[in-house]
Amino acid sequence: MRALFLLPILLLAACQTGGIDSNEATAEETRAVRLDNRELVLDGFAGDVSVTAVIGLQEAEVVFTKRAMGTTDRQAEARLEDIRIEEAGDGATYQFVWRTDADNPNVTVDAKVRVPLATNVVVRLGAGDITANGLRGTLDAETGAGEIRADHLRSARVVLSSSAGDIHAGAAFIPAEGRWSLESGAGDLLLLLPAAASVRVDAESRAGALDLDPALTFSDVRQSGGPAGVDFRAQLGEGQARIEAQTDAGNIEILQYKEPAAESEAARQTVLTPQDTLRRDSARASGVTPAP
Repeated sequence: MRALFLLPILLLAACQTGGIDSNEATAEETRAVRLDNRELVLDGFAGDVSVTAVIGLQEAEVVFTKRAMGTTDRQAEARLEDIRIEEAGDGATYQFVWRTDADNPNVTVDAKVRVPLATNVVVRLGAGDITANGLRGTLDAETGAGEIRADHLRSARVVLSSSAGDIHAGAAFIPAEGRWSLESGAGDLLLLLPAAASVRVDAESRAGALDLDPALTFSDVRQSGGPAGVDFRAQLGEGQARIEAQTDAGNIEILQYKEPAAESEAARQTVLTPQDTLRRDSARASGVTPAP
C-alpha cells in the first residue's frame, strides 16, 4: 500500500522538475591527427574512453559519440549542441578536450581512439570508464568515477587512478626501468604479470584481501595484515621494474599474464576503415610543419 502512495509523489516531483529525461539526441564526430611522436591528451567531463594501439597506423584517429538526454527532443538537441570538442597542439603534446556548460548528468561524450603503437597517452575523465589495449608508450589514465582496464601493455610507465572503481592492468612485458602505479579509492585491483618478469611489487589494501597466483614464483616476500587489510611486498626475478598498487577499499589479485595467441594476429590484421575525417593540427595552422 505504501508503494501506491509513493508513485503519485514521484510523478509529481518529476513534473515539478520539468519531467523525465527520456528523449535522446546523438551525434558523431571523427578527428584525426599526425602526432609525430607527440603525447596524446584526452580530457573530458563524462563518458567512456577506449584507446587501442594498432600496428602500422601513422596517425591518431578519434571517433567521438556525443549523447544528451532531455524531456523533449528539442531540449535534448539543445544540450547536444552545447557540447564542445576542442583540439590544440604544440611540439610536445596534442590534446582533445570536451566540455559542456549544461549542468546535467545525462550529457556524455564517448571517445573511441586508435593510435600508433608507441604513442604516449594521457586520459582525464570526470566520470566514465577507461580501456586501453596493446600500448607500448606510456599510459597515464585517471577517472573520478569509473573502471580502468588496460590490457597487453608493454609500457615503461603506467599510472592508473580511479577515485571509485576497479582497476585491471595486464602486462605483456615490463622493461627493467618500468614504473607502474595502480591506485583506487574504492575498488578491486587486478594485476597480470608474466611469469618471467623482473619486477618488485608493493601492494596494499586497507580493507580487502589478497589473492596470489601460485604460478608466479615470488621471492623476498614480506606480508602483513589480516582479513580486513593486507600489505604485500615481494619480487619476481631480479626485481628490476617497480609496481605499486593500492586501494583503500577492495581486494587485490596478482595473477599470471597469458597472452592469447589470437590477440597479436588480430592486431596485425587490423585494417583502417575509409572515412571522412576532420584534421585540424594547430602546429600546421601556426606555420610549423611537422616532420613527415
